[in-house]
Amino acid sequence: MRSTLRNLVAALALTAALLPVTASAADPVPDGMVAGLQSDLGLTAAQARTRLAQQDTADRIAAALGRDLAASAWFDATSGKLTVAVTDKTTADRVRAAGAVPQTVARSAAELTGLARQIGALAGRGVAGVSGWGVDARTNSVVITVHDRGAAAGFLDTATALSPAVRVVDGSPQRQQSGVVQAGDPWWPGTESNCSIGFAAVDSTGGKHLVTAGHCTNDANQAAYGKNTSGTKGEQLGTSNVGGSRSINANEGDFGVVAVNHANNWSLSNTVNTWGNGAVSVNGTAEAVVGDAVCHSGNTTQWRCGKVTAVNQTVVYQGGPTIEGLTYTDACSNSGDSGGGYVMGSGSTAKAVGLHSGGGNPCGQSSPNTVFQPVNEALQKWNLTLYTSDVPPEFSLTLSATSGSVRAGSATTTTVNTATVSGSAQNITLAATGAPAGVSVTFNPGSVQSGGSSTATIATTTAAAAGTYPITVTGTGTTNGHSASYTLTVTTDPGPSGSIVNGDFETGDLTGWTKAGTASNVTSPVHGGTKAALVGSTTATVESTLSQTFTAPTGAGQLSFWYKMTCPDTVYYDWATAALKDNAAGTTTTVLARTCSTDTAYKQVTAPVNAGVSYTLTLVNHADGNPYDISYTAFDDVTVSGGTPPAGGVVNGDYETGDLGGWTSAGATGNIATPVHGGTRAARIGAVTPSTDSTLSQTFTAPAGATQLSFWYKMSCPDTVAYAWFTATLKDNTTGATSTPQDKICTQAKSFQQVTVPVTAGHSYTLTFTNHDDNYADDPVYSVVDDVTTTS
Repeated sequence: MRSTLRNLVAALALTAALLPVTASAADPVPDGMVAGLQSDLGLTAAQARTRLAQQDTADRIAAALGRDLAASAWFDATSGKLTVAVTDKTTADRVRAAGAVPQTVARSAAELTGLARQIGALAGRGVAGVSGWGVDARTNSVVITVHDRGAAAGFLDTATALSPAVRVVDGSPQRQQSGVVQAGDPWWPGTESNCSIGFAAVDSTGGKHLVTAGHCTNDANQAAYGKNTSGTKGEQLGTSNVGGSRSINANEGDFGVVAVNHANNWSLSNTVNTWGNGAVSVNGTAEAVVGDAVCHSGNTTQWRCGKVTAVNQTVVYQGGPTIEGLTYTDACSNSGDSGGGYVMGSGSTAKAVGLHSGGGNPCGQSSPNTVFQPVNEALQKWNLTLYTSDVPPEFSLTLSATSGSVRAGSATTTTVNTATVSGSAQNITLAATGAPAGVSVTFNPGSVQSGGSSTATIATTTAAAAGTYPITVTGTGTTNGHSASYTLTVTTDPGPSGSIVNGDFETGDLTGWTKAGTASNVTSPVHGGTKAALVGSTTATVESTLSQTFTAPTGAGQLSFWYKMTCPDTVYYDWATAALKDNAAGTTTTVLARTCSTDTAYKQVTAPVNAGVSYTLTLVNHADGNPYDISYTAFDDVTVSGGTPPAGGVVNGDYETGDLGGWTSAGATGNIATPVHGGTRAARIGAVTPSTDSTLSQTFTAPAGATQLSFWYKMSCPDTVAYAWFTATLKDNTTGATSTPQDKICTQAKSFQQVTVPVTAGHSYTLTFTNHDDNYADDPVYSVVDDVTTTS
């Protein structure tokens, strides 16, 4: 008799909509899940149902927050909520708004992941006595698990010296366990012992497959057999590892594919064998987080449940490979369970999460554990979709903005949002049609899993003709496709002689400018005239921009604008910045580095330009959306002029004016009385408190007879040059060449140091001093410059 393949299935598209914290009568938790949690976690039926419903809500929030934050999250069974490790206020606010609980920690996920990679590099192909390592978000550390401290002593000494964040714990050696595929039913690779079936899947042509453990599918083109009515080895169901390219059992993972292609014509099912514990079926996939309750089905230990204890772990299998990206649970297992499916969730939302890979202590011993391979990685590797019975996979596609207007030579964006409507999540490839000559549409990323989003950039060249154009954005999935319409309007008014249009904003509106986010024409504060532009708002906003593409007119040599910022926060969260893109060369210059200050008066920014060249100026105000410290920036009097710098060379190079007149500053800068090199004043770049990037720059013309530029600096840098530095660059605006008179340096200088560099009389130059601090509280970094002169 032909056996039916049981399977779990996939829907990555977890939306932000939250489920109730108790299971409803209309959507009951599968009896098998409840029975498993009662048996293995010691819960009552009511407690099991409540936990699964709360966990389902938490997992939806984790998916909505995205993969990066989900990796730092765990389900807290006591509170019934998702907890997420964060290091900054912006992320904490985002987590809280999503319905989760932020927990502030000292080390970022990126820092811990980098540390885990360093440990992996030290371990190489494996270290005796070591079972594995990985990030533990709950303790904000990287944990190395060992089963023989003596054998691993040298490695542990080196690894723990990397950071106090490295912890060592004792565990058991990990073994890969023989097994096969079918949501718990056995399958046999050729004449070998059985594994357990994971999940049924289909390809884009409807071909039938099973995903299972990679160490069960090592041999190419091997016959695969299913069970008969007595549960022992029966007839052939298909072929394992077709072509030798459908099995991974190495650093990348532990997963493989069996093609269900034999003439015996086995069918697929989305039910799971719970070995008499009640029906469970699945309609999608999910990514498990620490604390999730999961159950797995395998031919040897049958139906076992436990909690996820660690994710994204590197596991060293005894006598086998070292594999990254695996998940630990405290369920138990044994040989023959390999490849079997792991399930979590409640009611009709039950999800497939993994394929059994191996374990430490088996059932019956103390402190058992199991290891599984996340199932989504296996599906994505070979572009498969988990089988969901007769429910076809379906997705939706929408655009955040369905129209936009740009001046030729500039660009605009819209967000492509996707969601899984039914069945499994699927990979969606994005494309656009209908763009006219001079218009391009690109996507970042170019493909997404349903439930994900992508940024579509609609860019135009100066050759794009004015007009209104319909553009169609299409998403093609593994089984179907959908599209959405976007209307693009291109304008080509270049303004008088190609110069800045409405740079003084005296029209009373934002004519000539392209706005994104929140920007408006205001009557206060202004620099000149009666109007200015406000980027951002006096109410809470996020990032807002104002941009314009222009051609520098004949005789032009300098762009100038004035800004006045209100920023009660810090540059870590809020800032103003400005960028100037040379559209001919394709290069972008940051003319105003990120700055956060509450200014009492407008400040000027200048940048060199070349006549006849097309540029795009973008003025930015970034705010974190916090209503208690609102940041916004006013811009005014944006002009292009002849730009001839003072013929006498550097202005206020000795800073004896008591201010920074003649200089353009960004970040933390000031005129100070000590230390000084000559006279009574100098300039400080950076601050005695933690900061980020700070700059001081001036454009000047080397006077007649000048052959050399000279300046003196003194730095306070208790850090290293890897994290903090001072540097100086000199751009010859006449030739376009840039030199670095002072390379990056980090030093605790006792006296001022002199730097000299040759210049050519009559050439225009831009000198820029930069102090970079990593904003670390214990070692603020700043630099002092003085006596900047040109000499013969």
